[in-house]
Parts: sequence; C-alpha cells; structure tokens
Amino acid sequence: MAVIVYKRLLDTTEAAAYLSIGETKLYEWAKRGKVPSLKLDSCRRFDVNELDEFVEKMKAERDKKKPTMDK
Repeated sequence: MAVIVYKRLLDTTEAAAYLSIGETKLYEWAKRGKVPSLKLDSCRRFDVNELDEFVEKMKAERDKKKPTMDK
C-alpha cells in the first residue's frame, strides 16, 4: 500500500507508519542518531526527504552485505 504524503515534516506516529516500524523503535533510533530528526520546541519531527535518504542508505548497506555470486 502506498503512502501519500502531503507535508514535509511528520510527527512520530506518522514517521513510524511511513517507515513501517513502531513508535518506540523510532524514538530509540532518533535518540541514538540512527534516523535523522529535529526538535521543534518539545516536539520531535521527521523530514520526509531525510527519511527517504535514510531508507536508501539502509538499502545500500544491506546490498553491500549480500554475497555476490560470481560465475
């Protein structure tokens, strides 16, 4: 199912749904700096563009770890 995003900054609930992970995991990752986020006053927000970059980075790291099958 595709998620259509109409705004750039997502709250934690929206960002967790966008990444298909739980909110607790997202908070842990944000606290450790694994996933980019920003705080606006006391609210944590996630930039959709940065989340997309995060996903691409994770995919690239995964692909590096895959064994290649040389003929």
